[in-house]
Amino acid sequence: IMKTKWMFTKKDEHDGSIRYKSRCCSKGYEAVPGKDYKESFSPVASDTSIRIGFCIYLWNDDFVAEMIDISAAFLEGTIRVETYIEWPEGMKEMGFASQDDIDKYCIQLLKSMYGNVDAAIRFFKTYSNHLIDNMKMQQ
Repeated sequence: IMKTKWMFTKKDEHDGSIRYKSRCCSKGYEAVPGKDYKESFSPVASDTSIRIGFCIYLWNDDFVAEMIDISAAFLEGTIRVETYIEWPEGMKEMGFASQDDIDKYCIQLLKSMYGNVDAAIRFFKTYSNHLIDNMKMQQ
């Protein structure tokens, strides 16, 4: 069972206000190679390749792309190995879990999480499978 930690950031908005954000991350550095994950390398696409792919997609289907958020893309990778995390700190105080739940249960991940060592390769496989299966592209 991997441990978790909270990451807190302060974002300056364009209107001058400050927005506080939090993100729950797994402590992926505790993962054991070969047991918790098998591969962690992921190919990196250039900006030009991504732009060409979107142009082809948008040209053929008459869609309009306004914005894409690649930093959140790592949350879309599907996990194929049983991965469990402990309850994040503060879940009891926020009312999401009782002390009994925290003592008896843990959380099984179905998708990648920030901090997972193999999050990049999971996203790459999910993304490339979508391009190959749904958009009929070739690798």
